[in-house]
Amino acid sequence: MATLFCRGVFVFKKAFALISRAIHFKIFLELGGMMKFIHDNFSCDVDVFCKEQEYMFRFYDGFKEQTEKEIINLVIVDPGYGYLFLKIKGDSALLGGYLDETVFHSDEMIEATIHFLETYIKEAKNLYIPYHVARVRRTSFLEYNGEY
Repeated sequence: MATLFCRGVFVFKKAFALISRAIHFKIFLELGGMMKFIHDNFSCDVDVFCKEQEYMFRFYDGFKEQTEKEIINLVIVDPGYGYLFLKIKGDSALLGGYLDETVFHSDEMIEATIHFLETYIKEAKNLYIPYHVARVRRTSFLEYNGEY
């Protein structure tokens, strides 16, 4: 089962859905917006970007992200593990995106991720949500890091 975890302080499971959205966003913002997706022995950081009834979730490893002071040196920008986009439309919602298959390697893990999103977004709890989540494999990249 997936779990929500905010900065080592709060662990929310199914009971989280009962907390009002206003209280959650207040806690989320007070903790600097740090969230974790946890499934079995895996965990990663999650950023959530919200605009009205649209939500973008970024899955990544926060330890690989440079601080402001580190950006002046050789920088390797980690692309993270993927993004999911949820758009609520009345009594339904649409969910799409991609996740790195080296990390999200099973259907069970993808389903846990979808459950994570439904738990986090209270309005999505009882909606019909068709989805298409692609597992992708990185084959190449383009990079500028300030050194070459």
